[in-house]
Amino acid sequence: MEETMMRRLRRHAARWIAGGVNGRRCVTCHEPANNVSVSAASVRARFEATGGTDPIFRTHDGSNSPLADVSTVEARRAAYSLLLSKGVIRVGLPIPAGAEFELAAVDDPAGYAGDNANGNELSLFRRPPPSTNLGFLSAVMWDGRETLEKGSAAAIHFDVAHQANGAKVVTDPGRAPITGRWADVGRFKGPILRGLAGRAPYFHNGSAATLADVVDFYDRRFALALTPEEKADVVAFRRAP
Repeated sequence: MEETMMRRLRRHAARWIAGGVNGRRCVTCHEPANNVSVSAASVRARFEATGGTDPIFRTHDGSNSPLADVSTVEARRAAYSLLLSKGVIRVGLPIPAGAEFELAAVDDPAGYAGDNANGNELSLFRRPPPSTNLGFLSAVMWDGRETLEKGSAAAIHFDVAHQANGAKVVTDPGRAPITGRWADVGRFKGPILRGLAGRAPYFHNGSAATLADVVDFYDRRFALALTPEEKADVVAFRRAP
């Protein structure tokens, strides 16, 4: 058992160090200094240091659109604006065949999602969870898909507006492009809380800049009516190592 574990650790350590064809390594998006995720602040620092040519800046998943202009520093600054401001990676996923729903409309400022040559895929911007796909820690996978397929029912519906005609308006369809289920539109699995304080910004889309913003969200979402002192206690608890 111990020998098997050590072999796995050595294998994943090699993957952590070795660079891929695009110059990336595991540490490109999973920095130990950011509790094995990546922060918007560190991304911005890398941009300034390299003019936007660090391996994390790649158009297939780092830019707002894979068709973005990255010919100059200022063009790259605009192309990677969501990665720079929210620390999010673009995951391109189409609506699966046989889904219980259909896509009625897409509003993408980049002009790509829902109308492209890649199966009309959507652009889903997600924070990198705190680890890559480790067989001995399957609760977290780099884009969250394995967690959702294997994991528990601990999920929330995030940012869903229900229309009178039965439609749902969402900023991200959540698990639905994986399962094809109507009930999974806007449904997400939260990441593990280990080392949470070091992985700002928070939520799947980086919409909460601080832990206080996270607490405020849940206070509103579940009508908890927390006092300022209780909110401060929760924040202090989550900051604890």
